[in-house]
Amino acid sequence: MRIIHNFPALILIVILFYTISFALTIGYYDNYPLIYEHNGQPKGLFIDVLERADILRNQKVKFVYGEFSNLMERLKNGEIDLLVAVAHTPEREELYTFNKEPVIMNWGVLVSLKSIENFMLLDGKVIAVNKGDVYYQRFKDLAKSFGISLDYIEKDTYEEVIQAVDSGEAVGGVVSRLSYIVNSAKYPKVLATPFIFSPVAIKFATKRGADTSVLDNIDKTLALMKANGELDKLFNEYFGLTKQRPGVSVSTVLLLVLIVIYVLTILIFNHLLKKKSTDMRQLLKGIREP
Repeated sequence: MRIIHNFPALILIVILFYTISFALTIGYYDNYPLIYEHNGQPKGLFIDVLERADILRNQKVKFVYGEFSNLMERLKNGEIDLLVAVAHTPEREELYTFNKEPVIMNWGVLVSLKSIENFMLLDGKVIAVNKGDVYYQRFKDLAKSFGISLDYIEKDTYEEVIQAVDSGEAVGGVVSRLSYIVNSAKYPKVLATPFIFSPVAIKFATKRGADTSVLDNIDKTLALMKANGELDKLFNEYFGLTKQRPGVSVSTVLLLVLIVIYVLTILIFNHLLKKKSTDMRQLLKGIREP
């Protein structure tokens, strides 16, 4: 009799359990136009991919908006199921599982109010960075390898990094190339320097060891969108690119750009190494002379 009396409560518990168990929790942050918030709703290129994959329509989805580094921590702890627009690196593979098809390729760039030709001149300067960003860590490692000591100001978004440079709070800022493109008109005084580095694939990520069915669905959708040119079209619309000549896709252009980045990176590193070696020889010569 007691079970029958509590039957409505049991039904409610079952419904709540079902709702919680089968909800897909997706984390997103401000990285326009890849992902951003508009009138309280997530928008951007990555959301379009999820819509094309019917993930937003066929599953109960809960979106969680936050700061990137915090969302990465929540994903690692299993508090959210999926995070959009994450740079795929070997270090992150230890904690997260990524889909196979890159949504887009991106890379880091140092921005400043003035041209910076010599990397060594940054020694002792203030650099603004995006907290938890992969390019922040790569730039930090690069500076350390050349014995450069820098003061870092951590910000929550790429735009805040650019704002810090624009206001003079920092001499330079480390941002993604795409974020510089979308903010260049808003902050015309802030310029991209020749120092570009760390090309990486931007993907979707889940906690390592989690179910990969959603990622598999995303990969199938991305492969189709790339084959029919839909992903290139969306990229052009978001970044305001002019119509390209027939036969030239965004993927091809990005591949060529990455090759250029690779070559420039090698040339810059060689130049810095040669300069450091020359300075060392001159220093030793000065020590030897009476």
